[in-house]
Order: sequence, then structure tokens, then C-alpha cells
Amino acid sequence: MSSPKETDYQIAGEKKVIKKSIVPIIRIVVKNSKGQKELKGTLRISHMIQVPPSELQLYDIENEPDSTYKDLVQNEMIFIRKNQDKILANAKLLYKQKTENDFSAGHVKAALEYKALEKLCGDFMSEKK
Repeated sequence: MSSPKETDYQIAGEKKVIKKSIVPIIRIVVKNSKGQKELKGTLRISHMIQVPPSELQLYDIENEPDSTYKDLVQNEMIFIRKNQDKILANAKLLYKQKTENDFSAGHVKAALEYKALEKLCGDFMSEKK
């Protein structure tokens, strides 16, 4: 997850509007109390990396002392759960495009080198044994 950036917006006429989501970047947009769309963050699939299960740590959101951060994380979890099919489909498509060197979509070049990162992850896991 990433915080909103200026690059997540574009100018349409005289208004600054949120860009649409694309395969490598899913934008988290909600309506505020005034009914206006508000960008809360982005899920940047093109920058996700494999992490060995042994290196993951559970995060107990219920014990988060910062209520603002707790609300943010809870809303991100809700978004991910509601959009998991789209997230997985985009991730699989981008992975396939990158590993098959299909650069017909411009965003593929900017994606991480997944095969090289998978090898590094495997090497890391082998060294830990």
C-alpha cells in the first residue's frame, strides 16, 4: 500500500481528478461525507515482492494505539478483501506479461524483475536452513 501522490491525479478541464486504476496500480477511492471521491491510497502491484513465510510477522490491529492509523489499516483490509479477485487477476496478468517479456503495455517495463527476485528469495531461504 502506498499513500496518495501527485502522480495519482490529473487535470481535467480546470479540476484535479483522480486517475483511473490500471493493471499495476489499483487506487483506493472512497466517497467522503460530502459524497465526493477521495483517494485514500494505492496498491502498487508492480512493486510487490515475494517474502518467505518465515519472515512474515502477524500484526495485531486491535492493539494499535494510534486510532487514526488503526482506522486506515482496517479500511485498507476491507478494500483488499472486497477487491481480492481484481487484485489477483491484475497481479497474475502483470506477472505473465513481465515474465514473458510482453512489453505491449507500457507499464510492464517499470515492473520489478520477478524471476530475479524469486531467485533471491529462494537463495535467502536456502541460506537460512
